[in-house]
Amino acid sequence: MIHYSSIVTIKRPPGDVYAALLDPERYAQWTPMVDTRFHDAEPRVGTRGDFRFESGPLKGSYEMEIVALEPGRRLEFRVNGSSLRWNAQIGLEPDGESGTRMTYAGDLSL
Repeated sequence: MIHYSSIVTIKRPPGDVYAALLDPERYAQWTPMVDTRFHDAEPRVGTRGDFRFESGPLKGSYEMEIVALEPGRRLEFRVNGSSLRWNAQIGLEPDGESGTRMTYAGDLSL
């Protein structure tokens, strides 16, 4: 198992960051995930979706599920595919007047 964790500051309020994380059409702007979609119009706990990596060592299609949501504060995803199991946690907290401190952590099993 591989554990990872990173912290970044984003110059947008937590609500904006949270909304972007639940907008699958925007994922390709900052990740190698393409064709990302949720199966529900309004993502909520239990919403499933899928995406793919079109290149690299993890190339292929994956299914995902939202396992936790706290609006403006926290998201958790579970991802399954033929080559990996991935649990991701994203925490958001205000940083200054208009920024967000995002903690992104998780576990990968290849």
